[in-house]
Amino acid sequence: MSLVYCVSPSFLFILLSKAGGRIRIVKESKKKDRATRHRGATPIELKDGKGITRDFSSTGIFFETDKSFTQGQPIEFTIVLENVDPDRPVRVKCRGEIVRVEESGQKIGVATTIRSYNFERPRDPEKKQREGRKPKEGGTAKK
Repeated sequence: MSLVYCVSPSFLFILLSKAGGRIRIVKESKKKDRATRHRGATPIELKDGKGITRDFSSTGIFFETDKSFTQGQPIEFTIVLENVDPDRPVRVKCRGEIVRVEESGQKIGVATTIRSYNFERPRDPEKKQREGRKPKEGGTAKK
């Protein structure tokens, strides 16, 4: 069973994957001055690239990418939860601020707060198809 658990106003999600799924909580760590961190590899989408989470907590997220960022910079990204809904990925659009940047080899680690988030509405492919239909010949047009 997959589960997404969100607490407002802070952001907390705990991912439990189906057996054999790619998302797993592998470790929790507590520090006196920080929220509990959960390790997990979840894809994220950035404006001009992609990344993968290393860990997350109720106040932020740490991800690795090949894109460069600057501490203090605002950021928008989308967390892609692939194993939550069997029909399609659940997408969580987040806004925050970068609090730390770490360079390690070819990857760049980015720690960011999450100030706000919302679940993106799934696209309805049937709606697009309905909107593109033309009226039948001889039919009446609405006035």
